[in-house]
Parts: sequence; structure tokens; C-alpha cells
Amino acid sequence: MTDSLAPASHAPDTGLSNGARDTGLNAEEGVAGLHDALTHVTDELARGESPLDFTQQGAAALIKSNTRITKDLALEAIRLARSERLDSVSKAHVERATAGLLRPKSSSRSLVALSFGGVITGAGLQEFINFSFADAITPKFRIIAMVICLVLGSGLMVYGVTPNRNR
Repeated sequence: MTDSLAPASHAPDTGLSNGARDTGLNAEEGVAGLHDALTHVTDELARGESPLDFTQQGAAALIKSNTRITKDLALEAIRLARSERLDSVSKAHVERATAGLLRPKSSSRSLVALSFGGVITGAGLQEFINFSFADAITPKFRIIAMVICLVLGSGLMVYGVTPNRNR
């Protein structure tokens, strides 16, 4: 493994010596957590299977991504705490932020399928209501149209909510 992934040998300055406000963030715990993560990465690379190492660009991209993800997670947790008008960010805020950021995003196909499926199912339900309360006999083509709308619309909605990693 390249030296670019090796953890720092000392904890970074927390900035509190110059009178800065204590935010509850502990740089030493952060470094220990990063060290633990890097130990797991090193162990995985040491299994002897390819890949055996990170390139310098790969290591730099990993660290940059980690920094961005940590920043996004912290900002989302802060936003959640602020929305509740709280003075501090709790473990629950961080966990909710993590769940929100790691949740798979819906594909545009899923959203279109849900939208059209809802409209078509709604039309089928309207026909069903009309059929149920009609005084006259409903023509067969309207019954067939109702069934097609209900089946097609429901199918599109099922497609829209079913997770599929290949879409």
C-alpha cells in the first residue's frame, strides 16, 4: 500500500488553544477512526488477491471522497438539528443523515413509471366507481378498459417501487 494512505503519526491541532469554541468534535477520535478504517483497507489489500495496492491517484481520490462525504454528512446532521431548533447535533441526527445520504436514489424510469402508473390506476379506479354506481348497464368495452387501466397502472407502480440495481 502506498504511503499516501498511512495515518498521520500525530493528532492534528484542534484549534482550541487559540480560544476557539469547543464544538464537541474530537480530532483525536477522528484520527483514531480514520486509522481504524485504513487498517481494514490495509487488511483487505493484504489478502493477496488483486488489487494489491492503491495508485497515488486512487489514494488521493479516496481521501478526497471521504472528506466530501464526511462534510456532507455533518452538514446534513446540522440541518436536521437546526430543523428541530436544537442547540447540538445528536447521534440520532447523524444516523438519520447517514440513512438519508446512503439511501439509493430513484431512477428517472422509476419516477416516470410511478407517475404514469398512478394516473392510469386513477383512471381505472374512476371507471370502477362509475361502473359501481351506474344505473344503466355498462358496455363491455368500458369494463375491459377499466380492467386494463387497473392492471397496467398497478404494474407500472410496482415497477416504479421495486428496487433494481441494473436500471
